[in-house]
Amino acid sequence: MINISKYKKYYTWYLFMFVTGGMVFSYLDINIYEDVLVVMIFTAIFSVFEMFFRIFQDKRKGRVKTLSQAEKMGGNFPHLSVFDHFNLGVLCVNNDGIILKTNSEFCNKTGYDKEDLIGKNEKQLFGQIAAEVQERIDSRIDGEPELYESNLIHKDGEVGRYYIAGMPLLDSFNQTQGSIGVILDVTDFYENQQQLEKIRSKLEESLAKEKTRRSELIISENKIKKSLEEKNILLREIHHRVKNNLQIITSLLSLQSSYLNDEKMLDTFKTSQQRINSMAIVHEMLYQTEDLTSINYKDYLKELFDSNFKSFFDKNHKLKFDLDVSAEFVNIETAITLGLLINEILTNSFKYGFAKKSKEDLIYIKIISLNPPDFILQIGDNGIGMPRDYNFKTSKSLGVKLVHKLVRQLSGNVKMDYSKKGTHYIISFKEVMFSS
Repeated sequence: MINISKYKKYYTWYLFMFVTGGMVFSYLDINIYEDVLVVMIFTAIFSVFEMFFRIFQDKRKGRVKTLSQAEKMGGNFPHLSVFDHFNLGVLCVNNDGIILKTNSEFCNKTGYDKEDLIGKNEKQLFGQIAAEVQERIDSRIDGEPELYESNLIHKDGEVGRYYIAGMPLLDSFNQTQGSIGVILDVTDFYENQQQLEKIRSKLEESLAKEKTRRSELIISENKIKKSLEEKNILLREIHHRVKNNLQIITSLLSLQSSYLNDEKMLDTFKTSQQRINSMAIVHEMLYQTEDLTSINYKDYLKELFDSNFKSFFDKNHKLKFDLDVSAEFVNIETAITLGLLINEILTNSFKYGFAKKSKEDLIYIKIISLNPPDFILQIGDNGIGMPRDYNFKTSKSLGVKLVHKLVRQLSGNVKMDYSKKGTHYIISFKEVMFSS
């Protein structure tokens, strides 16, 4: 609602303008007001001030001595007839609060007839707040104009909300003979304000609940993040321990092989170490990365190639490694199986492909990403190749059997390309999806 107290300094100044005979309307500066309703009330107040200024001028000229004298003149107030043309309600009372005059607009708003009001005490219009009204009447008697907000009881018992401007009526001796009130019906405005307050209260309540909900979500999110961080640390530690355990196994195999003299047994131990190592590299990379679900497969294949190369050749051997991987990251399920498959083919190339060492020796790996989850693996060398009568599909070699088994695990198929020198595999496969 409007803070009426902040306008008090203005209507005192305007009253001074009227007493000195000034016309307020030529000075009215609407810009000083923030509320249109207040401007309307002040306009009505100062219209009445102007009218009563004329009445007081008549008094000074001896036409009307006192307000009570005007009552004796038939109870009519010729100067007050202008009230009936106001679009604001007007009520004129004496010092005892007895209603002397009202206008049609006041009756229209409250439902009373003029006969219901004239001669009655204005406190009947205020009901339970009559004591407050009496204080305001006493204030007017003391010569203080007022602008306030109050309820009025209508004839049908309904309560309306009004802005009321109350002013004292002074005689020529500056004695208060009564007061006049101008009312502006703000019932709808007040009810709308009440509804807005309820809506605002509900909105504030909803916002408070939303704020609480968001705070709870943040707390829950932080708990989840903390839990995930703890799980990631745990998983990383697991991968680290798995890698360490696999390295222990390869070390044990290496130690055991030192007691063997049989070349075939030594070769078997060495191949087993390489297979275990291909898995250990995956767990080592997972331990070192932030993402515990996939690894950079290009880096993995470089590491796998270097590890196998050191097992078969010295550093002086010039073997070119051509690597082309379009699928940069591969999930852990696919990485281990595909790593074992590639390890088998690399091992065969290192063992049998380069009996005669040459500067032109080449091993290549190319992974082509098709529509997910389909891939093509092209892997091979330019070594001596396999005999034409070699049946790759029916071979009894453990390494070849592993290749077929691992390809099936990747839901793929494998074929050989005999059109070029060396050994060349073309393998189609699918990325393995995790299943709980």
